[in-house]
Amino acid sequence: MFLASAGFLTALVLLALPWWLHRRESASTTPQPVASLYLLREASEPRARRRVLRYRWLLLLRAALLSVLAIAFAQPVLERFISSDSAPAAVSRLVVVDVSASMTAVWDQARVQAEDLLTGRAALVGAGARLELLTQMTEDPAAHQAGLRDLAVSAESVSFDGLLGRLSSIADSLVEVGEPLEVHLISDFQASRAPERFNGLIAGATRPVVLHPLNSRSGNWFIESLNADNLIVRGLGTAAADLPVQIFADDELLLARDVTVAADGRTALPLPRIEAGRHDIRLTARLAVDDALSADNVGFYVIPQASEQRVTVLADVAAQQVYVDAALAAIGWESAGDDLSGYPVIALDPRAAAEALGNYLENGGRALVFSGNNARSARRLPVLENPVVASVAPSTGQRIRIADQNHPLLQALSGWEDVLVYQHLPVSEPGGRVLLRLDDGSPFLLERETGRGRVLVFTTSLAPDWTNLGAMPVFVNLVAVALEYLNEAMLPVEAIAGQRLMLPPGNTQIIAADGSRMLTLQQSQGLEPVSIATPGHFELRSTAGGQGRRYLAVNVSTLESALTSLPPAQLDRWQSALAGIDSASPVAQTVDGRFDLPLAPWLLLVLLLVALLEPIVANGIPFRAAPAGRAVR
Repeated sequence: MFLASAGFLTALVLLALPWWLHRRESASTTPQPVASLYLLREASEPRARRRVLRYRWLLLLRAALLSVLAIAFAQPVLERFISSDSAPAAVSRLVVVDVSASMTAVWDQARVQAEDLLTGRAALVGAGARLELLTQMTEDPAAHQAGLRDLAVSAESVSFDGLLGRLSSIADSLVEVGEPLEVHLISDFQASRAPERFNGLIAGATRPVVLHPLNSRSGNWFIESLNADNLIVRGLGTAAADLPVQIFADDELLLARDVTVAADGRTALPLPRIEAGRHDIRLTARLAVDDALSADNVGFYVIPQASEQRVTVLADVAAQQVYVDAALAAIGWESAGDDLSGYPVIALDPRAAAEALGNYLENGGRALVFSGNNARSARRLPVLENPVVASVAPSTGQRIRIADQNHPLLQALSGWEDVLVYQHLPVSEPGGRVLLRLDDGSPFLLERETGRGRVLVFTTSLAPDWTNLGAMPVFVNLVAVALEYLNEAMLPVEAIAGQRLMLPPGNTQIIAADGSRMLTLQQSQGLEPVSIATPGHFELRSTAGGQGRRYLAVNVSTLESALTSLPPAQLDRWQSALAGIDSASPVAQTVDGRFDLPLAPWLLLVLLLVALLEPIVANGIPFRAAPAGRAVR
């Protein structure tokens, strides 16, 4: 046994403290003769002996407490030498297979290597945008075969930056303390997915890793870009060729022709002009070519529905409408007057149009509403009908605090620190989602779904004696972002397969081509990230705004299309850096034929036991009365 931090043993000098205290406690004073006590009978004192004995046990416990504490901090380690003629322990395996899109060209080789490695005690992991454990650590061949059946190439992309650190965390959860294990990584090791710094390849690795490169240098054509204006086709490691291309708009053929792509080059194909309509237009491009990777021969795009950038303004007070008109002019939106036929609405302290606005929202409308004197007189917030607690007199002004940092409306806005609120309408129960609050905690901006519609309500007016919000730069941005949010313009229209997305709050669903719903309840409420692993067009259905269907285009990452692997010299350097890592758990390691077992955790358990016994001994058994002594003659 040896001590890792022997310097802590100097703390044993503290043992003198309980000895001194107990010695001081047991010391007796010098007896003084008193004449009047000579006629009293003498009595024996066995009680004093029992007290000293008891105090000695307490002294031992307290000394043991300090001793164990000092030795535990010294970190003793027990050495157990392994006989040289004993057979080495079998090394378990964590077999990791890259399942990104580029592996399509070498997938058969990958499955054969994974099957060869899944022998003895082993586990199987598929590495895409996330790590998926397909087989727990087991020796059962049937379980290994079941994991291989579930192993499939995906359209996602995997990054090698920090990958081994994540794999080491999984490995630690699968093996027992001291169990030797090595990681086997099967991949084509694309250069496009390697980090800029070499340290990113080995960061966090605590287990030996064996790299199994599957080098595929086949040429590959792919759709590099697709939008409303043109299509770009590119070739890497390819000869010059004429490639047939078809482009569809909402499943109807828009264009079909051959595209000439130079060797290792790219070609842009202009598309016919497509006018945005009243709904999203789905574009699909198909490249008819037989190459190493087929997933990137199809491209998807969504042309969002046309936005007329018109807004209905309802204002009972013309003076406040000046702020709204200035903001609309700055962002390029036009006022549609009081037309409630489908445009988003900005309402300023509505009274005469309150009923019409309520019906509009029930039928799927969207509105941004400010309160004011009309709401104060009615003692209710407009539209929401929340009771107002009391009328607040002008004050020196309160600042605005963001209550919901994750809301997309607030993530796109800044500058609230310059806004002062002199008057507002406090409500007892918000009855909706509170996005902004004042210094005193009162709700300032609320959001609520009303029928099939959605409304944002401020508890203040745009009048200068209520707030300076209308004169601040943030007001222009507020109007722009709020109109986009209410129009559902914040829903994503494009993504990369496996990419993590955050949906706006509310009830949103993603519908696949077969009609199945793809989100959990938490994800549909915008409370958890969303990712889609399959390329294609997906329908978004949201309760926000009543806009009907929106579409999301998901494509394969262009990083997967560059099939060139890391140079052999860099792979050798990577393998050399990983080969020297010990295969055993870092908690208990085997080094040079010696098994080291730390004793500090066990000493801490002993310390806990002694700490529990000490107050029991100190306060447990009461003293018995001393027997009468022998009479003095």
